[in-house]
Amino acid sequence: LVLRTRDEACAEGCEYFSSIDGLLARVRGLKQEGYHDNDFIVIGGGAVYQQLLPYCDTILVTQFEEMYKADVWFPAIDQSPDWYLDSCGFWLEEEGVRFRYLTYRRNDIA
Repeated sequence: LVLRTRDEACAEGCEYFSSIDGLLARVRGLKQEGYHDNDFIVIGGGAVYQQLLPYCDTILVTQFEEMYKADVWFPAIDQSPDWYLDSCGFWLEEEGVRFRYLTYRRNDIA
């Protein structure tokens, strides 16, 4: 399922949506067909993250040791009371780039 704001070439097997409401309706339909929450992954741009983060209960982060120049930033969930760090992987290295995987979970707020 792909949320997009402009008309681009379509990849075979993908379903494209121009609105979050349409995307979420399709997710609800797929869940009724037997899919589960962890069958869906959000990959953004910044606007996609901001719009879909309220619907997420788990965040998988790749953290790089070095800061790189970027024009899009993920929200600072490590400073948010809504999220807690569930797991922090070991530092890995590929082609001179050090990184690790972090898993955040949403706090149950009553």
